[in-house]
Amino acid sequence: MKNITVVIPAYNEEERIGETLQAVKSIPGISRVIVVSDGSTDATASRAREEGVEVLELYPNRGKGGAMNAVLPFLNIEQREPSLSAEAMELGFVPQLSTREHTADSSANLLPPQLEGKAADIVVFLDADLGASASQASRLIEPVAKGMADLSIASFPPPKKKGGFGLVKGTAAWLIRKVGKMEARAPLSGQRAMTREVLQAVTPFNEGYGVELGMSVNALLQGFKLLEVPTTMSHNESGRDWKGFLHRGRQFWDVLRVIGDLRRKGI
Repeated sequence: MKNITVVIPAYNEEERIGETLQAVKSIPGISRVIVVSDGSTDATASRAREEGVEVLELYPNRGKGGAMNAVLPFLNIEQREPSLSAEAMELGFVPQLSTREHTADSSANLLPPQLEGKAADIVVFLDADLGASASQASRLIEPVAKGMADLSIASFPPPKKKGGFGLVKGTAAWLIRKVGKMEARAPLSGQRAMTREVLQAVTPFNEGYGVELGMSVNALLQGFKLLEVPTTMSHNESGRDWKGFLHRGRQFWDVLRVIGDLRRKGI
């Protein structure tokens, strides 16, 4: 049986983390669930503990990519040297191993002693605000467990309210198309399942909101198979207010940073 670990980065999600965790725990075959409370100032961590899962608390807030990097040492995986696909080599990409370290430090000061286990065969990353729809992570796990994909990505139904104007998503989709000749409908989706080998190959992650795009691009460059899986997942949507535009502005900046990193590596 596959050893499956679910990682949920969370920032001030006390209202929805409980429902999300209950949905995740209902999925057959899940071995571990780890919540990374990323500088939360509310009851996110305590609410997660009430659900009986492992909790890693970080202070101060590191952003999504930083939170995901912080949990890596506790997944018992080792980063491997990149090995580019033939297609990537033809495009002139140069393999470079990142020198960034992803070690736990004193900010993980509330790490429970039980936060150690066997290396996962499959690692799933989910957002904390999925609520009951998190149960659909099973649809991401299935193609990876069956060898149909190395990395699966959830696509969502059309948003219920107007958000941005497609600039961030379009830029991310353009990069994935350029690198992997893949038409991505959900290039920024944070709901992902992957093999241990993919996780080893694409870490450490890009910081901030560039984590998903960087993950996809690095996986494609190394010849892994990506698959988008339609779901009816739902989470908090940002609208066309100042908070929504601020969020998308940060996303766009981090997407540009991913593009800049790739250009420095020879694109």
